Amino acid sequence: LVETAAPAGYTIASSINFVITPDGAVEWEGASVSEVDGVITMFDDITTVTVSKVAILDDGTKKELDGATLSVTGENFNKENLNLYYLEGDEKVAVKHNFIKLADGTEGVSWDTTGKETIIEGLPVGDYSLKEITVPNGYVRAEQIEFSIGKDGKLVGGEKVEMVDAITTVTVSKIEILADGTKHELEDAELTITGSSFNGENVSLYYIDKDGNQKDVPFTEIENGIKWETNGYETIINGLPTGEYTLTEITAPFGYEIAESINFTIGSDGK
Repeated sequence: LVETAAPAGYTIASSINFVITPDGAVEWEGASVSEVDGVITMFDDITTVTVSKVAILDDGTKKELDGATLSVTGENFNKENLNLYYLEGDEKVAVKHNFIKLADGTEGVSWDTTGKETIIEGLPVGDYSLKEITVPNGYVRAEQIEFSIGKDGKLVGGEKVEMVDAITTVTVSKIEILADGTKHELEDAELTITGSSFNGENVSLYYIDKDGNQKDVPFTEIENGIKWETNGYETIINGLPTGEYTLTEITAPFGYEIAESINFTIGSDGK
């Protein structure tokens, strides 16, 4: 018994050799087979691919991101047996998804990430593209990833498709220029960053001390922005969404005048 073509999203099962004996009994070889009342059943495995949408944190660990919209498209795409879910313990939780069609006619599926790995069942064997359509606040759009599902129903060349988003980064320096031309970082200045694109969901502030240690900078969210006090070190700000911002000095250190505001932009590359 040979399967020459599998249903969309399934793998071709191994061939089964069987014998019908003179007394009418059925004898067979093969693990993925059962026989009840003379009926031989051949089992097909459904294809499976895991998609991971992560950020790499400052300590090198990975964090699954929610709030991204991803799509998988390919010429062999077929929605007939498609299923998306994530695992909550041992329980499968369905992921809402939409079927899409590109301008060139290529079809696929899109979904919003949940902070968990997304498992896709039922993609037909073939080549696919994973694309980030919408980026979580404070992150940079990742490059498109090409992947393939082999005839065994598994991802070719890896255990999962991992797409990494880099977080946006901007460094703020509050200085005076000394008589000898050197620069000196000032403390006790109160600064704000504001902008219409601001979203504080993934914002963090820190500095690197003289021993190379990373330490948090306390800050307060204000309308369309953040406020903090300088501490004599450069302030590194992660997670500001791309867009235009204004850096404003609210209070100057004792003996100094308030500096003029500075307009700056965080581009699509996160810088």
